[in-house]
Amino acid sequence: MNDLDRHMAVNAHLETYGALLTDRQRIILGYYYVDNYTLAEIADLEAISRNAVHDLLRRTVKKLEEYERKLQLLEKQAALSKAMALLEAHQDIPEISAALAMLKKVE
Repeated sequence: MNDLDRHMAVNAHLETYGALLTDRQRIILGYYYVDNYTLAEIADLEAISRNAVHDLLRRTVKKLEEYERKLQLLEKQAALSKAMALLEAHQDIPEISAALAMLKKVE
């Protein structure tokens, strides 16, 4: 996985599971993955070492990945989106249109 793909994956995990993190973890990840601050900039803002920022990022990303491994919310959302796209191609059929409307309420 290249850096851009990794960055996008962490952002998706953060959006989905961010509420499960502490405020500090969410803030630090937000600085790095959302606001694109460097480790040094975050260290200065938080008055901690650059190494402490790096360790917190690494541990928190690992935690987010563990949440996804256990809960699979992102994987399920991708499958739901794929199924909805297939249904949308046949929404002229009343039963499919009704099923699609129900799925959109769930989404």
